[in-house]
Amino acid sequence: MDDEKFESRLDRIEKRLEEGFTQIHGLIDALASTCVREFASINERFARVDSRLEAIEGKIETFARRVDDEVESRHALGDRVSKLEKTL
Repeated sequence: MDDEKFESRLDRIEKRLEEGFTQIHGLIDALASTCVREFASINERFARVDSRLEAIEGKIETFARRVDDEVESRHALGDRVSKLEKTL
């Protein structure tokens, strides 16, 4: 193979490599953009779930306080009943 054919073939190979790398860079950019959008969407979903969980925790704490108050009231009532029974 003479030098001219070799150079011509080498030039074609280099051109195809450059085109391939350009395509790969385009695909990488598209993938990066997609990931950014998806991660933002996932982050929004997590924020909504966190908000719901906080609301649920608040309701559970309120319920627990009501139950504690009820238990204390019943204990106090039980103590009063016991004292009354002792006086009778």
